[in-house]
Amino acid sequence: MPEASSVEVLQLVLASAEEIINLSEMTWDLFLSELKEGKIHEIVAPVPKENVVDCCSSSTMDESVLETDK
Repeated sequence: MPEASSVEVLQLVLASAEEIINLSEMTWDLFLSELKEGKIHEIVAPVPKENVVDCCSSSTMDESVLETDK
């Protein structure tokens, strides 16, 4: 199977992003109904950048956990 070029990958990503942007809003009742019926397969939940935790930051590492795993 040939590898996709960076242009092809970018086109796929942009197409996916456009689908997400163009999603219509739904009421809570409709959401729950469709979720229970199995009509919803994925949920997109945007998270503001200021709430993202940098998992690689040394300030988030618990040294005691690191010591026990050595």
